[in-house]
Amino acid sequence: MLVEASGGLDRWLRTWATATSPVAHQRLAEAFGTWEYDLLRDDLPWRTWSLTDDEEEVLRAELTGWLLQHAPARLRMIGADPDLLDRIRLLGLPCPARWDDPHWPDHAYRPGRPQSAQPGGPGGRVDGGRRRGAGRSRSA
Repeated sequence: MLVEASGGLDRWLRTWATATSPVAHQRLAEAFGTWEYDLLRDDLPWRTWSLTDDEEEVLRAELTGWLLQHAPARLRMIGADPDLLDRIRLLGLPCPARWDDPHWPDHAYRPGRPQSAQPGGPGGRVDGGRRRGAGRSRSA
C-alpha cells in the first residue's frame, strides 16, 4: 500500500539501502523469506489494487534488481542461511535457467504447476495469495 500511495518503490529502497545495522539486515532476510515464493515466480510479492500488470512488473524488476545488488553482502554480514543467498542469486537467472539450477529450492515455485502440488494446497499459497491480476479490473 505504501508503494502505491507514494507512487513508487525507489524512495523506500533508497531508505533501506542507508539502514545498515544488523537489525536492518535481519529484517531484509525476513522480508525476502516472505517474498521469495512470489519473486521466484516473477510475481510482485504483495497485492496491488490500482496498478496494471506492466506497472507491477516494473516494481518487481526494481525490487529484484535492488535485492540482487544489496542483499547478498548484507545477508552474509549476519551469517544468513546459504540457501537464502542461493535463492536471491536465482532471481538473477531467467526462468528456464533458474529451474534447471542445482540450487533450485522446490519445483513448486514453477509457474503453471497444478495448484494441488503447490505449497498451501488448492490456493497455491498458505495465505491463499493472489495470482497476477486476480481481483482487479483493468481498463483498456
